[in-house]
Amino acid sequence: NIDAQAKLKLSFNVQFHRLSPAENNIGISGLNARRSPSGAWDLLVQVDGSGSGTGDVALKIGDEIIAQGRVAVIDGAGDPLLFSVSPEQHSVIEVQLKLSQPDSLAADNTAYISLGVPRDITVRVTDPSPFIEHALSVQDGLLVLGTESETKFVDVAIASTPEGQQKAAVVLVTAGTIPEDLQDLLTQQDKQTEIIDWLREDPLLCNVPLAEVGFAQRVAWKVVEGASQQQQRALLESRGYQIVASGETGPLILRWGSTSQPVYHLLFHLKDSELPMRIGFPVMLTNLTAIGRKLAGLSIVAATGTGVLAPIHTTGETTITVQTPSGLAQQLISDSEGRAAGVRATSVGLYPWMSDSDSGIATASLLSPTESQLLTIDEINFQEDLRVTTSKAGWEAQRPLWTWFAIIALLVLFWEWWYFQRGARGT
Repeated sequence: NIDAQAKLKLSFNVQFHRLSPAENNIGISGLNARRSPSGAWDLLVQVDGSGSGTGDVALKIGDEIIAQGRVAVIDGAGDPLLFSVSPEQHSVIEVQLKLSQPDSLAADNTAYISLGVPRDITVRVTDPSPFIEHALSVQDGLLVLGTESETKFVDVAIASTPEGQQKAAVVLVTAGTIPEDLQDLLTQQDKQTEIIDWLREDPLLCNVPLAEVGFAQRVAWKVVEGASQQQQRALLESRGYQIVASGETGPLILRWGSTSQPVYHLLFHLKDSELPMRIGFPVMLTNLTAIGRKLAGLSIVAATGTGVLAPIHTTGETTITVQTPSGLAQQLISDSEGRAAGVRATSVGLYPWMSDSDSGIATASLLSPTESQLLTIDEINFQEDLRVTTSKAGWEAQRPLWTWFAIIALLVLFWEWWYFQRGARGT
């Protein structure tokens, strides 16, 4: 299907015609897993379609069926199926849908998800603090590492500066320093302040009360000739930062990076604030480890859709070979931390990969409700606020001229044959 919002400029002519609707289709449109308190995985399978029908859902590890269920879809909507699975090792679970009636699309009848075994999340603390150590000690399922640890990649890192840490952790928190690329905009001052506003919906600050929390050190916008604070804030955001908490004269907590590998900057020293003595501090560190656990796939796992595979993690900078379901091979080089991203996944199936030291299997599934429901659109929006709507007229068929030239050539040959053969018949 075509996306209603096109991410390109319209620099050419477009003919947009709607095709006749396809037959009935039912497929897997969602696949997620959540870790239960018992340690098992609760696997949620959503089946939708463009009509009504029934089918059987089977969960397989290799050739072994580990669970089965029956699904009914009425007017395009089906009830989600819940399975409880406990793989003994890291496994790829294949979900197969077998329908009782004809189906228009086969790609959404199979989906894959990778589930691991329970483990503690790793937390590296480069600058030990009694406040941090106490807040982490009351949490279960943590493996706290110091600077002497040889582990290169961890789930959560807490450091004073981001140098050498950004690519070595799923989620990173720094405290006490202003990032280098913001030192032309912000400055620290030894004056008291307090947080006046914060993003309560941010995962790090969820359920963290910050009202009336005092700080002995504040952050202020630098005075830049010809630039207002609104312009400085826009420049800060253009560099990839978002203000999570603001003080009286400037930001106090920033977030940078993607949602899959965020970096939080606390622009104050913990020892110069009242935050470690408040109930919100252990809640904030609990939120931090929950973010790391989720992004590491230890609490919630979502199946990867087609388009681009999830990042592959290996050891160090090396060449990785990925084999597609069609048998083609893609090669890419991981960075110094062993992370490789950008593998094209245009087909549903398994993508085995191999490096000099590691190997694994990545997966891709369709998981598109619009595809499974065979939804159509009447309009495409382009970047220049241009809209292309479907044409009610039929296709203007192109009639090539070679057919007419062929007919004329045959007539000429027939006339030539008749002209030269008429004398022979008279003789």
